[in-house]
Amino acid sequence: MGKVFTWIEIARGTLPRCEDFPKILARVREVLAEEPSIAAAAFCGSVARGDYNFRSDIDCVVTYRPEDALKAFKIMQMLTLFAAKYYVHLSFVVCDTRLLKSRMHHFRPTFVEHVSVSIEAGGCIKGDPLQDIGDSVTNREGIEEYLRYKMHKLQEGYASYYAGHPTEQAKFLQKVLEAPNHAARMVLSWQELLNGDSKAEILASYAANMPIPLVASLHAHSEFDKKYTEEMKRQRDLPDMPAYNAMLNRIVSVVPPVIDFVAENLFVIEGSAR
Repeated sequence: MGKVFTWIEIARGTLPRCEDFPKILARVREVLAEEPSIAAAAFCGSVARGDYNFRSDIDCVVTYRPEDALKAFKIMQMLTLFAAKYYVHLSFVVCDTRLLKSRMHHFRPTFVEHVSVSIEAGGCIKGDPLQDIGDSVTNREGIEEYLRYKMHKLQEGYASYYAGHPTEQAKFLQKVLEAPNHAARMVLSWQELLNGDSKAEILASYAANMPIPLVASLHAHSEFDKKYTEEMKRQRDLPDMPAYNAMLNRIVSVVPPVIDFVAENLFVIEGSAR
């Protein structure tokens, strides 16, 4: 899973390189660890586990002291610009420590679970971003809200796809490729069957616990994402606009089955809740 690129990025050669990730991660770790306005920070996902690739974003959760908000955001802005020099997207999930202790924070229980697993995998930069976190929605409420919103955004994006700018189209296609894995993770978490946070672990847990047709669908979507990665490796070495546009059109063609997969997982939750 990861970024979908525009043809312009390929043609200009403005693509991330795996060898640049360590220097970006080291810079982020160094700056955030020493910055007083940052209360706590941790890398999440593939960069925490060490299984990132050139399509990966760098995801980082940060809590900051509200009295030092301006300094904290300037630091994060500086770091995103540093990563952008290497064509890598650095994404911060941010909350101030005051809101974090209340029920009004925006960290869903599944995100908290994701951050906890990432910290255990070695993603900690400074402190504990989850320390003193207030009670919010329940895990199941958060999952249902997330999947309904995911369904809405997929349908909305598909309906307006051809009117979008290429950058917007690429972002939507990225969400399409990511949606099956995210939906599978959410359902496993809802049923308290999640056993690990990596793509391979989610596939294994899903295969062990879900109906065969849904397992086959998730496997097919996962294999399709691999095909996109393979095409990107070819494009990186030898750009070919017609071949790349054909690949993007193939992703568009799988939007309806992806939407259907998310819907079927919502029905699994509905059936389990009865």
